[in-house]
Amino acid sequence: MGHAGRGLAQQWSIQTTDAPAHWRRCRIASPAYAGPCRVTFVTKGTRSLNIHFDLDDSGTEGISFVIASEDLELRERMSFALVAERFQRNAVVSAEGVCAVRPESIRCISVDGAYSAQAVQRLR
Repeated sequence: MGHAGRGLAQQWSIQTTDAPAHWRRCRIASPAYAGPCRVTFVTKGTRSLNIHFDLDDSGTEGISFVIASEDLELRERMSFALVAERFQRNAVVSAEGVCAVRPESIRCISVDGAYSAQAVQRLR
């Protein structure tokens, strides 16, 4: 488990399901932060999948999209209902939207456009 996975697993009591992925291009847009990110990873909660876009490997700052799911498996298109921001202060907000997960990219955007993140061109 990478640094980001350990940091969030301790903070959120969740299990990291995949090694952190680094990307050539990664960007977050939210009311608290708009700018580049570096790493993504997926964690499983009790009844949710969480897709995290982090500024660095520390796992302390970023944005997470919470996807309610019974089977806890990644699919190509998934709806989310909550967004968690981890910047100067932590905030969890209701925000409906969609995440699209493919091997070459991960994109999430809220219906109102206030929250979005995308990572493309995964580095090997």
